[in-house]
Amino acid sequence: MAAKDKARYDVAMKDYTPPKGSINTPAKKGGKKTKDPNAPKRPMTAYMLYANAIRNKVKEDNPGISFGDVVS
Repeated sequence: MAAKDKARYDVAMKDYTPPKGSINTPAKKGGKKTKDPNAPKRPMTAYMLYANAIRNKVKEDNPGISFGDVVS
């Protein structure tokens, strides 16, 4: 019985086109939202606050150290 109903459905749907604006039609995707330049920035993490606080001390203790070594 299911096979007969599937065959009937396939015949009925062969030439079917959904009406414009129906739920089954793919929706158009919008473009990327523009970021507000006046939006507030995220606060600094605890690690960044700590790193900024001790950066000068690390530079003084190790004058020949590279920037990458100071940061890590």
